[in-house]
Amino acid sequence: MVGRDILFGVAFGTLWLVIFQLGNIPLARLGAAPQLSGSAYLLGGRQALGQWLMQIPSSIFGTMQFFFLLLGLKVLVEFLFRLVGLKAVRSDWIAAVLFVVIFLGMRGLQSTHLSVDLPVIVLVWGILALIVLRFGLVPLAVGAFTVDMLGNLPLTADFSAWYAPTAFLALLSVLALAGWGFYHSLGGEPLWVVEPE
Repeated sequence: MVGRDILFGVAFGTLWLVIFQLGNIPLARLGAAPQLSGSAYLLGGRQALGQWLMQIPSSIFGTMQFFFLLLGLKVLVEFLFRLVGLKAVRSDWIAAVLFVVIFLGMRGLQSTHLSVDLPVIVLVWGILALIVLRFGLVPLAVGAFTVDMLGNLPLTADFSAWYAPTAFLALLSVLALAGWGFYHSLGGEPLWVVEPE
């Protein structure tokens, strides 16, 4: 189960990155400022390792913040339904919609190109709410780790670039995490089954 959750987390983190990158294409055409990557991977091995190590607790901390916000919204919705005297409905999905609306308001107020940012915000935060409600905390923490790790990388196809080794450290750590999750999701079953002739 944990291996499956880790695979889901890497997949969700990758999906977030794809959504962000697809949103950056029209933003670049509209003349928006480019998204800046984290500079730690450009400063050398020690700084890159420090940044890599900081991603683990920051992903867990962010996951707990999102979880407790959703939990608080769910409790608030249930309280309001009881106060009004209505029968309780699926309060977790109403809380998820409120969760997306809160972040839509916060991120939307900071946006300079709302027509592009609005669908990106709704998709990313909607997926985040879905992960918490449907899959739990482990996929969200792994997804946050994946998107924070890969979203801040200065990736290059030039292996001789001075920052390539530190960028590949972060990329390989996400691939190793996905491989570990895949291996454990098999539950001890062999990867390939060779049938006797």
